[in-house]
Amino acid sequence: MITKETANRVWNHYHEIEKAEQLIADVREQLNKTGDPHLIDAFGRKSGMQFGVPMGDNGHRLYDVRPVLAEMVILDHIKHNQEALKDLEKVIVSEMIDDTNVDEIAKRLENGHDYLMAVMTDKITVEDTLEAFGFGRNGLES
Repeated sequence: MITKETANRVWNHYHEIEKAEQLIADVREQLNKTGDPHLIDAFGRKSGMQFGVPMGDNGHRLYDVRPVLAEMVILDHIKHNQEALKDLEKVIVSEMIDDTNVDEIAKRLENGHDYLMAVMTDKITVEDTLEAFGFGRNGLES
């Protein structure tokens, strides 16, 4: 059976990919509209990209990161998460192979994938993801 932790890791990687793809789409849309890749913040001001590590008073942040550099980092982030999902396929198979036949595994993976790809990111929950992969909302077999 796929563990709750594995299902959560799968969801987190898909969520990161979707957020990164949306950010790139938003920047490209802004560039096409105005010729300027800087997004508009909540106060109506142009806002440059920022990279940071939140650590309270000791946080580190870079401001006004060039859009070209930001896009390279975001694309690398997408690639990293896609690779992590590929690695998780092996984990999922090893978790399921002991007590489920291969056809059942394929169907559960397909159902889980279809669910994750069809639902808006802000509507996905760990519990719904578990159900899509054929588990109960508590992570146990349904």
